[in-house]
Amino acid sequence: MQESQASEENVEAKDLHRVAHEEAMHTTWARPAAVSALVTALCLFGVSRGTSETDQRCPAGKLLEPSDTLLGYVGNIRKTNRVVVGPFRPLAILRGKKLSHTDGAFIRNEMKFWPVLAADSAPVELKKASSFVDRVGQDHCVFHADLEGATPPLWTLLSSKPLPGTIVEPTAADRTEFGSLKTECVIQGDNDPGEEPPCVRPKLLAVSDLDEDDRAEYWSTQPYLWDTGITVWERDREGNFVVLLSVCSGCSD
Repeated sequence: MQESQASEENVEAKDLHRVAHEEAMHTTWARPAAVSALVTALCLFGVSRGTSETDQRCPAGKLLEPSDTLLGYVGNIRKTNRVVVGPFRPLAILRGKKLSHTDGAFIRNEMKFWPVLAADSAPVELKKASSFVDRVGQDHCVFHADLEGATPPLWTLLSSKPLPGTIVEPTAADRTEFGSLKTECVIQGDNDPGEEPPCVRPKLLAVSDLDEDDRAEYWSTQPYLWDTGITVWERDREGNFVVLLSVCSGCSD
């Protein structure tokens, strides 16, 4: 019975993936960038399947090395029939001068995080640290949490220890340069025929030079068809933006 149920769930997940892809490809107003973003999100994150409780196959609370810093961000609360993805999403591990991908298994209740752009302000605490398994493609764990008290504004970058002067507010020149080079605009959401759908551009949140190579990292929102994540960019030697790290937990559910 368990094998049969698992098989049915996998078939259902694949059907959802196929339907979402086909609908995007046949939607008359969908632009190529939006379709491409949807396909990318689906490939990366699958269709979310699980419960709002911590999945026993994805235990949270893994120990973080004392020298490492866990970075996160405040995203949209995502609700499906089975999953409620909380506003706190893991983003990356800062290990020395290097950013690394992480699934966020280090999160736990009462863990403190400081706003990256206001390191001297009071930290926020995690609660209801949870996880679920995405079952499209290779099974993978997604970790998330709620926040005690007032939730910081959307897209606030957070760190597990204060990082004064490490990741900073972009200047007006930074914003102008980023906006002039990152011109793609993604149509988000499902709209009735005849309605003008919203078009969303990446928004620059912060800049840094973690590896001290005189080539700044640009931290921005990254809109997809159904949600928005965070991408960290760097300029190559020809001046083009290349992706260092991109996360959008739950974008595909």
